[in-house]
Amino acid sequence: MDPSDEHSKPAVPYAKGWQFRVQAHTAPPPTPVTHGCCHIMKQETQEKTELSQLEWCCRYPPLPGQTGTGSVHLEVLDAFQVRDGCNAQVFTAQVLQASSDIQHLQQGMTVVAKMYDPLYFDDDEGFVNPFRCVDKHYTYEARVYNVLSDMQGWLIPKFYGSYTLDIPVEGLGHREVRLILIEYIPSKSMQQLHPKDFSQSARKQIMKGIVDFETMVYYRDIGLTDQHPRNVLIVQNGNLETDPDSQRKLIFIDFAGALLGRTRDDPMAKKINMFYGQYISPLLRWKQRMMRWEFDDWIDWDWDSWIDAEYAHTAPTITPEMQERFGPPSSCSP
Repeated sequence: MDPSDEHSKPAVPYAKGWQFRVQAHTAPPPTPVTHGCCHIMKQETQEKTELSQLEWCCRYPPLPGQTGTGSVHLEVLDAFQVRDGCNAQVFTAQVLQASSDIQHLQQGMTVVAKMYDPLYFDDDEGFVNPFRCVDKHYTYEARVYNVLSDMQGWLIPKFYGSYTLDIPVEGLGHREVRLILIEYIPSKSMQQLHPKDFSQSARKQIMKGIVDFETMVYYRDIGLTDQHPRNVLIVQNGNLETDPDSQRKLIFIDFAGALLGRTRDDPMAKKINMFYGQYISPLLRWKQRMMRWEFDDWIDWDWDSWIDAEYAHTAPTITPEMQERFGPPSSCSP
């Protein structure tokens, strides 16, 4: 087998109809996030050229954590994101059987499985180490769902636990893949929808929901680094085609890139006063261009004036120290 031949990889296994059994798994503590922590090292690049993709994966299993006794038998239903070159493989699956010690899962349920599989990870043309990346994504996402447990079934999907899967590898034994199971919510993401189909008042309502959620999560010392329309689901209680402004709610997904403690773990970053555990007004943070630029297609009004009006009641929470750290409201860049 030619190690340099990408076709030496087997086909992505998570195809419709594929059945597999996963074991309950407690994720280890989140890995430290520092500058360049997921970049591939020179010796790793050399090693990669000497091994096949499968051999490389078997050599570097995921972080151990703790495997439990519970198990779930699943069958793949439909793909959301299943292909080579993704950060995660995501699909719906039907629960065929769940052991009695797996709570909240019953036979016949449809769930979403998110697989952190390094074999098919987008390694940015060899720039990043897929094993450290999937360890980071798995440990952080599992932790964030637990920290935000009171939001499950309301602002985020219900979390059905973290698991591990053994995939047989001919001649090499098996390789381990970590995953989480979450609630399946029939909906469309903002990325799948067209802003022009919504009135301005509806889009303002949607954007306020996004600002409120991010601010609430930040208050719990979690920084969301992947705020994007693809990660905001809109659950419509009416007919989207005939009445796009009908009653709706927002569900937020994908916390693999979250930062616990609001910032990276670099020593210099940790010296900055982040006001842990304190509420930070959107008047400070949400006037910054980087906070909303992914949603620009949904915004056709004066953003700063709108933020000023919507969150004027939070002004008394702003201290001079916060203004110094985040910039005074009047000087935030448009």
